[in-house]
Amino acid sequence: MEKRNLRIGIVYIVLGVTFLFSCLMTKDKLSSLLVGLAAGFGFNGISIIYRYFYWNKHKEEYREKLEEEKINLQDERNVMYRDKAGRYAYIVCMIIIPISAFVFAVLNALDIYNSLVIIIYLSVLWIVLYVVGVIYYRKLKNNE
Repeated sequence: MEKRNLRIGIVYIVLGVTFLFSCLMTKDKLSSLLVGLAAGFGFNGISIIYRYFYWNKHKEEYREKLEEEKINLQDERNVMYRDKAGRYAYIVCMIIIPISAFVFAVLNALDIYNSLVIIIYLSVLWIVLYVVGVIYYRKLKNNE
């Protein structure tokens, strides 16, 4: 493991403590968000530091793990699976976003929840995802 990982873990813990301290100093609606950020950064930092010390004790296993990971990243079949998974995730997002926009539009029309900003955001997000998908498709097709 690199020393950089240890530094990143320490930075995450410091950020977690900072968010926890700011949560304890303020008592408003953001307190729960700050506690969540504190827990996320803190536990992630602890995890990174633990892995750093674990892999430093087991260097041979770490080398084998890195070699296996490198092979898996370059394996053509795995590349194909990642591409298909990305395509399916894109399709699912293209289905879920309009459904969500419709649900929020119904809630807005029935005056249950004022969600005009969310409707606009989801609509713009859907359009951007579609345009980016078309642009990358054409770019990849022209590079062959």
